[in-house]
Amino acid sequence: MTETYKYSYKIEENRLNALSVYNVGYQKCEPGYQWGPGIRDHYCIHYILSGSGYYSARQESWYLGVGDMFILYPGEEVHYYADQAEPWEYAWVGFMGSDAGSVIRNTGFSREKPYIKKGCIPDEQLRSGLERIYQLKGNTYEASVAMTGALYSLLSVFMHYYDREDQGKEIQMLYVEQAQKYIETNYSYPITIEDVAAYVGISRSHLFRSFQMHTGIAEGVFVGIPNEAGVVC
Repeated sequence: MTETYKYSYKIEENRLNALSVYNVGYQKCEPGYQWGPGIRDHYCIHYILSGSGYYSARQESWYLGVGDMFILYPGEEVHYYADQAEPWEYAWVGFMGSDAGSVIRNTGFSREKPYIKKGCIPDEQLRSGLERIYQLKGNTYEASVAMTGALYSLLSVFMHYYDREDQGKEIQMLYVEQAQKYIETNYSYPITIEDVAAYVGISRSHLFRSFQMHTGIAEGVFVGIPNEAGVVC
């Protein structure tokens, strides 16, 4: 019988809003072991250390093996299970926060392609990054900050090796998200369009083009927000 194990650590309280580790662990699965169909309330990246298995989402299924990675998206039904002959062993880290979505969009993962194949990122960097997060586990505020710092470092590795076919589009989307967040937070204050653009770090015209590209609208987004001349859009 195949020897199995599971080491899992779940954080009792998420103290950080922008990005926070939710859980982290390792597991060697028994043949056919499965999770789901089910829905998570957080992101969760799995890195396959050995063996193989199947991952299904959005009515599609993928066979994944050692060195491959897959991600679970919050609010999306998924199902994954170990191969009967060579069940997988994997490490994972789950996380959430307001920064999580924009960061993940720059890692190579997507809802349409929720996996990254072996060889795209050096194995040693993935293993050491996940191990570092696990080693820092704890429920103190200090531990939360340390784990989140290690998570940012790991995600930066994904971003570094992400071969962006349309890097400009991703950056433009980030501008839109930052602007929307600023408007939602400060709408009750006397902000101007220039304030929004300055917060994002681009010009007013660039901001309008970004909204036009990704939402199909621009002027309507800034209704009620004046420009520097005091003219309300």
